[in-house]
Amino acid sequence: MGFADVDHLYGKVVRKYIVILGLAAFTILVVRPRAQSADGAKPEWNPATQQVLIRYGVSDNATRVWRGWVEPVSGDAKVLGLSGYHFQGEDQTTKSDSGAAEFSFSTRAWTPNVQQVDLTPVLPGPRAVFPNGVYAMVSGNPAARFHVFGAGNFTFTLGDLANGKQLTFEDGNIEVELAAHPFAASNAGEADFPAVAVSPAGRVAVAWQEFMGEQDRLVSREWDGGQWSAPEILDVAQTHDVLRPAVGYDGSGALHVVWAAQVDGNWDLYERRRAGGNWSDVERLTTAEGSDFHPRVTTDSHGDLWLVWQAFRGGQSDIYAKTFRGGQWQAETRVSDSPANDWEPAVAADGNGTVWIAWDSYDRGNYDVFVRSFSNGQAGAVRALTHSPRMEAHASLACDRTGHLWGAFDEAEANWGKDYGYLVKTSGNPLYQSRKIRVLRVTGDSVEEPAAALSEAFPLYLPRFLQNPQIAVTADGQVTLAALQLTKSNSVIEVWGNNGVWENTIFTLDGAGWHRNQTLPESSGANDSRIALAAASDGRLWAVWASDQRDVQTARPRRQTVFAATVPRESPAGEIGLKAFVERPELSMPVHASEPADLRAIRDYRIASGGAGYRILRGDLHRHTSLSSDGVGDG
Repeated sequence: MGFADVDHLYGKVVRKYIVILGLAAFTILVVRPRAQSADGAKPEWNPATQQVLIRYGVSDNATRVWRGWVEPVSGDAKVLGLSGYHFQGEDQTTKSDSGAAEFSFSTRAWTPNVQQVDLTPVLPGPRAVFPNGVYAMVSGNPAARFHVFGAGNFTFTLGDLANGKQLTFEDGNIEVELAAHPFAASNAGEADFPAVAVSPAGRVAVAWQEFMGEQDRLVSREWDGGQWSAPEILDVAQTHDVLRPAVGYDGSGALHVVWAAQVDGNWDLYERRRAGGNWSDVERLTTAEGSDFHPRVTTDSHGDLWLVWQAFRGGQSDIYAKTFRGGQWQAETRVSDSPANDWEPAVAADGNGTVWIAWDSYDRGNYDVFVRSFSNGQAGAVRALTHSPRMEAHASLACDRTGHLWGAFDEAEANWGKDYGYLVKTSGNPLYQSRKIRVLRVTGDSVEEPAAALSEAFPLYLPRFLQNPQIAVTADGQVTLAALQLTKSNSVIEVWGNNGVWENTIFTLDGAGWHRNQTLPESSGANDSRIALAAASDGRLWAVWASDQRDVQTARPRRQTVFAATVPRESPAGEIGLKAFVERPELSMPVHASEPADLRAIRDYRIASGGAGYRILRGDLHRHTSLSSDGVGDG
């Protein structure tokens, strides 16, 4: 649902052309051949094809029914098929006797997903109509021309859409742009938690976990520039749980796939490497008691692979790292130094020998983001990037070509997760009231943030839930941010709702500010989805994500599938404007002025009665998972 500036000149030319074609188009509409089928199945994926998004009802104030078709006009243009953008109910695409791709769908009234009915007045929705549209799978050279008849009556070429160009018609009510053309990497089981890496030679590796039959397994495949390899099962034992793989290429070009697996009641990290076309045996990388998981990898400027992860040692969670150097893994190093729990590391390397590791920690009684650098093997001091009482977590890192460190993370309210319940609303904040994203850049001792507001990427509205950021910097210096947004839901009461549909969205930052967000096709799913990004040396940006392809109307999940695609984007413009990173003042006071003492008191409390001893056990009595239809604001 992202939008850019209107291409006025092209729009005027097209509208003049449409006036000439108007009567002829109307005649064609009347005599159009009847459709053969209501089956809108997409054609088989082909790297030579492109996907065009045609979005309707962008500025409408009333619902409408849209009927029309897309057909090739000139050049080597071909229309291979249509699929729905945000289809519901009776929306459909069809194939006519003449081979044209037809569509019929409605734009519907927008239902705001931010209203609260017992605490505050109902909040207005961002617009009257929820846009709908179609994806047209097409092929052809830049001069290939296509007509859209019936619903709008306009024409465009693929060259018109190059370099992230967006065309608009009917005074901005119809938008046309190139969209990502996703490849379904997984084809069996329920696939999730994908990872991606690009080699210096341009090979792309994707790995994920999938539940097949009654057990987990680890799967990987590679793109060689022309085709995808067949899926390869890496966890050959298939007798235990696996979780969240990481992939990377070392300086020699060897592919590493690392994952967490639960064997004999303990989670440890395992790895397989492929060099010269052959996979190594499974190697166990951690052996200490306690769980090891959340691995992430990157390759430094010397070609050494860095592995970071979250490890429980002695009942406490800390961040650890180790390197693959000289053909073997070195000893592990503890990265975080807090006596509190540390979570979910991220890692990035610049071109000057420095590796950065970030994580979130409860060191100060709320979650803050910390970072530590390692320059040519020497560890720097642990540094706090955030200091506010809000919840800041789930960091992602990337380095640009000048060596600057970029970071992105989730932000939630102060007193997050403190003393909040259906009957207790005056102290803390719930776990999932909202999510926002902050972006920053580290330059020496200073921390900066973009001068442009992130809301620029969302011209119609900034979603209440925008979360799980992943950041990357492409070879031309453009900053790309991917995040999960709540596109649609039914609000019921307070923060809780149902039938939530989350989608992955991509937006970019350069000297012109934030460019419009673009929703990735086939990305609707649950609210715990994590996209992965990798920037290639040829300038392309690769994205992989998991989606249960849930129905937009009911949010009913289908099969969980991993997709991979390159992301269309605009060429960067100028140098990014920055300002000092500022954390907004807080109006709320801490709910627990001395939380450690409060915790000790309630955990040590005992009652003796009737010869028996009793203690207080606390926990959630009713929560919804991210897979539940009731998981909006709660999962």
